[in-house]
Amino acid sequence: MPKATATVLDGYVRVSNKNGREGERYISPTEQRRAIEEAAQRFGVELGEVIVEENVSGSKAADKRRLGELLARCERGESRGLIVSNVDRLTRASKLEEAKILDRLSRAGARLIVVNEGIDTEAPGAELTLDIMAALARAQWRRYQANWKGARGRAIERGAFPAETPWGYERDDDGRLVPVPTLIPYVREMFQRRADGATISALAGWLKDELVHAPRGGTHWSHSTIAQVLRNRVYLGEQRHGELVKASAHEAILSEAEFDAAQVAKPMRTPEPKAYSSGALLAGLARCAGCGHTLKIVVGYGGRLRYYCKAAHTSGPCPARCLVRVDELDPWVEEWFLRAIKDNVRVASAVAARERAAETQRAVSEAEAELSAFVKITSALDGAHFQAGYDARLAVFEAAKLEHASALSKAKVYGDVPSGDLLKAWSDLSVQHKRRLLGAFFDEVRVAQGRGAVAERVEFVRDNSIIPA
Repeated sequence: MPKATATVLDGYVRVSNKNGREGERYISPTEQRRAIEEAAQRFGVELGEVIVEENVSGSKAADKRRLGELLARCERGESRGLIVSNVDRLTRASKLEEAKILDRLSRAGARLIVVNEGIDTEAPGAELTLDIMAALARAQWRRYQANWKGARGRAIERGAFPAETPWGYERDDDGRLVPVPTLIPYVREMFQRRADGATISALAGWLKDELVHAPRGGTHWSHSTIAQVLRNRVYLGEQRHGELVKASAHEAILSEAEFDAAQVAKPMRTPEPKAYSSGALLAGLARCAGCGHTLKIVVGYGGRLRYYCKAAHTSGPCPARCLVRVDELDPWVEEWFLRAIKDNVRVASAVAARERAAETQRAVSEAEAELSAFVKITSALDGAHFQAGYDARLAVFEAAKLEHASALSKAKVYGDVPSGDLLKAWSDLSVQHKRRLLGAFFDEVRVAQGRGAVAERVEFVRDNSIIPA
């Protein structure tokens, strides 16, 4: 392996948490770099590349930080070692991670200088000293973690929120969360829209149009931010940190039913923002059987609309690209649907949907009663047995709630039919309403490649199973 001709050692600077510090107040990287530069002069070596990492935990493996780049330079012979200001800048991870770093340096014939602890691996006994210092750094890190967890637990117990203030809330003088009156309607409507099938993209567009500011300012809402809001149980008045949970810690904005409905909703893909696509009944529901992607809508020969697979996707080219006319697929699917519900009263009737919702409500009540009874009767059991029984019953209760939320969502779709009779009301419904009803009956319409009759190319899918045509 080729070695560097000059005695070149690289420098590594790391700060765990910048915490918004800037300018003269933010001196930790400056001090680390100064110590590294002075050490290079004192030891008579040339300082090579210096990498500075901010907001990076030392508990991460070396290769998950830029430290891995410096270790690789040593292994390629581009550098003869590393200089760090303190041993805990190098690692606060496990004993194994420390051993891996030292082993990589040793195998590369590289040198390690730790400035403030006065360690130089070229000196006798230096590796033992380094091992002791690294163990102390890990012990200190574990104390920090324990103290931090304890502080958060005490904050949650008294009702103070120990993390970043969630969107829709502000803090009072005691650190407790208080709903922002002007944002309450937007929080509720976001969850309601999601329960009604809105995609995250649609929610982002709605919030932008309403000029609602995102948690970090501005009107741009990222998908990850909206997804985080939708799954955050803080809107139920609940606070969580790991295993620590406190119900009714602050005023709730949503009910359990509103929250659960948004969790089980199946988002309906909206048509492309073009006037001609809004009238396509299966926009967002029609998919290519070849690749599984949603079919786009384009104006074809003679001004006729067509569903088509664009063939090239980020996941790769479509092996069997689909193309079908809208005026052929839509009427056939509509006729199939009406024929199917005519022969299936359970699906056609809004009454049946409400009965299903009633069944799931009874299941929720029974699961809740079982959980409550178990806690009252068996709380004297030893901790392990009690926790196992509690967790099992809690899982049944949570599953029952989600099933009920799904049933309520379907009941609402069918309940929106003005007369309660879907067959009679169908011709008077809007395209959007029909699309919602179709989406409640099946998840997607798969269309295969070919020029044959539509009936021979179409499959209906619900819950990952083919519905018999």
